[in-house]
Amino acid sequence: GIYGASKCVLLHLIQLEYLKKSIDDVETLYILEYLITKVINCRKLLEDKMKGSPEKERIYNYSSDQIQKLFKVLKDFYNNKHSDQVFCCIIFVQRRFTAKILYQILK
Repeated sequence: GIYGASKCVLLHLIQLEYLKKSIDDVETLYILEYLITKVINCRKLLEDKMKGSPEKERIYNYSSDQIQKLFKVLKDFYNNKHSDQVFCCIIFVQRRFTAKILYQILK
């Protein structure tokens, strides 16, 4: 969804900024600056689409169907736990970057 895409773009922006610190070549720095500018523009478009909604609404209204289903499963497990149990879970994904995005959405 749009919310996850916004978080994904933010994480890629952080990666590009981190990469920029280790580059000595001027031409490569110009290319990275160009990429960072375009990534910022993409994030602005995504954020403008969700503008006016509180963070919680953004998560629920602008997340993909898979994330919505995950929320439902987590909510069902949370509601069915015993009062003396602490709620925790492990979510398996195929890609490390997907795990990072999922963490950003769930925190």
